[in-house]
Amino acid sequence: MSCTCFAALLKSLAPPWFALPPITLPPCLLTLSTMAGGLAGGLAGAGVMANASLMAQLSATAALNLPALSINASMLAQLAAIAQIKAGLGLDLFSPNAMASISLLFGELDLFPLPAIPIPSFGPVGPFLAIMGIIKASLGINLLAPGAGAALEAALSAMVTASASLKISLPTLALIGQYSALASATAALGLGTNFAALPARLSLLATLKLPKLNLNPHLLAQLLAYLASLANLKRLTGVDPFSAGAALSIQAALAPLQLLASLKLHAGLAEAAALGTAVSSAASGLALSAHFSAMAALNLQLPHLPLPNLAPLSMMAGMLGPARTGPCSSSCPVAI
Repeated sequence: MSCTCFAALLKSLAPPWFALPPITLPPCLLTLSTMAGGLAGGLAGAGVMANASLMAQLSATAALNLPALSINASMLAQLAAIAQIKAGLGLDLFSPNAMASISLLFGELDLFPLPAIPIPSFGPVGPFLAIMGIIKASLGINLLAPGAGAALEAALSAMVTASASLKISLPTLALIGQYSALASATAALGLGTNFAALPARLSLLATLKLPKLNLNPHLLAQLLAYLASLANLKRLTGVDPFSAGAALSIQAALAPLQLLASLKLHAGLAEAAALGTAVSSAASGLALSAHFSAMAALNLQLPHLPLPNLAPLSMMAGMLGPARTGPCSSSCPVAI
């Protein structure tokens, strides 16, 4: 049986590939294009800092003086990957049919002749398309609309100002972020707030033998970047990249970006984005903050076990998730 969502995705990737026409970005926009992930977190953090209720809750959590957790960054990344796989693929790694579903997906991807087909690069425009999407989603500012430069300048300046006035230290935010991530991951693993059951669940994860993916992970990452750029391009410009005359239409649609050449970026923007990202991460699990003291009291000793490499599945979750044609039925071979 074939996964229809994935099959449709691969069919849409059949040659000819779409190549972006020559587009030159002003230097200030090139600077922004290097900050995609950081700016997303920074703007999310700015939203938190503008919310008095959330900041009061964050300050109260900081006042708990929580002890450090016995968990490293690698383990937190694995837990986050499990949550992403479940959200993007609808796949529960601990279900009886999980390995069969993974074999199906890996098998279909291995049939696609990626090594023989060079994947086009959007160059610096690709990351900037992501930035445009982030700014529109976070601030409601369409960078192709009149007045976008002034609106963006004001929003970024406000983010820097809010970060400068923050009273919670970066190490404290990082620690609360760890508690938030661990609480959120425990919930994603189906354990609710039963944090004491987490070590046993991780021991079970260590026993999983994932099927082998023959495709080079680097090629998979290139494919994911290409798909993301295509999706952003269509969503932001309204132009189907594969329609007749698309190249000229896209050039015309992106022409207003040249009007942003005079955009002034605050000197402390990168630092403000980093602090905002820490605020956003810390706030992500505040709904479970009432349980943080109980988590600390458990003094969880998470097993240092050789966990399976979830990176290919996590990347596929990012690729296939947006391509789903709708809620899977019980007959879907990937549905668990």
